Amino acid sequence: MLSRCVPCFYYPTKVLFVDDNSNYLNNIVLTLDKKIRAETSLDPKKIANELMDKKDFCFYSQYLNGYEEVETSDGLSCRAVGVNFSKIQQAISLPQKNNQVSVLLVDYAMPGMDGVSFFKLLKNSPIKKVMVTGEADYNIAVTAFNEGIIDRFIVKDDPDFFNKINNTIFEMQKKYFQEMSSALIGNLNANSQFSLTDSLVHDFIYRLIDEKKIVEFYLVDESGSLLLRDETGRFSWLVIKTEKEMLDYHDVANEFGGASTITNQLKEKKVIPFFVTEEDWRIPVDQWGPYLHPASCLKGCETYYYAVVEK
Repeated sequence: MLSRCVPCFYYPTKVLFVDDNSNYLNNIVLTLDKKIRAETSLDPKKIANELMDKKDFCFYSQYLNGYEEVETSDGLSCRAVGVNFSKIQQAISLPQKNNQVSVLLVDYAMPGMDGVSFFKLLKNSPIKKVMVTGEADYNIAVTAFNEGIIDRFIVKDDPDFFNKINNTIFEMQKKYFQEMSSALIGNLNANSQFSLTDSLVHDFIYRLIDEKKIVEFYLVDESGSLLLRDETGRFSWLVIKTEKEMLDYHDVANEFGGASTITNQLKEKKVIPFFVTEEDWRIPVDQWGPYLHPASCLKGCETYYYAVVEK
């Protein structure tokens, strides 16, 4: 899995803290970043049973158009075929998605069930698993991490404990969505110019997310364009196009008799056409004006052009 890759979708999810000490749980919730949606529980067995019974509705396969058999040196294998972008965008209207638990933070030392036993019950869950330990349990936490039972551990006595809790949650939420969209990324990455696996594009997008206070986003095309929603509920698009796509737009405009000002702007890559619907695509080239947006250049492993389009 590419560690510096923008996932195909991201939205608010829940973080669940499990501990037998109610005072500790109450105190830790008060220290969390306001963007973190936290819930707490004093009952590890109940939570483990609930999460084992719950199927994650956002499993990646529903966003693929299917599979095909391909011949390999070991025989036949299945390969994902195509990404259903419209279905990815439809997830934005599913209210239950925000009730997903993306990260679990569980204390190691609990009566009746320790943290390692708890996480072993959830070994097949996509939820990211963080164990909180005392100094005396450090070696147990290291072993659990090395065996892949947990994704991270944090020592309670760490002087930077509360900052590490916040930073770990954000990191694990990002990793959760990266892994949830790994099959989609793998399919799209067959296109060498897919932008979201470019580390420089990754850094640019996350700077934009911080600047615009984006709380959720969804992939809208194979170039890496994203539908964005900020914390006020306002939508916008980050439109990303490759150099080849920009040239293709110019060729289409030129072939279908676009006005010289439009074809020249496209040739010089000063604007990016962005059409939201299939109906928009049918508009004659001479009427493209409202659909053209100022383009900026972004140089990563490839050269990309982008525009931020407000809804």
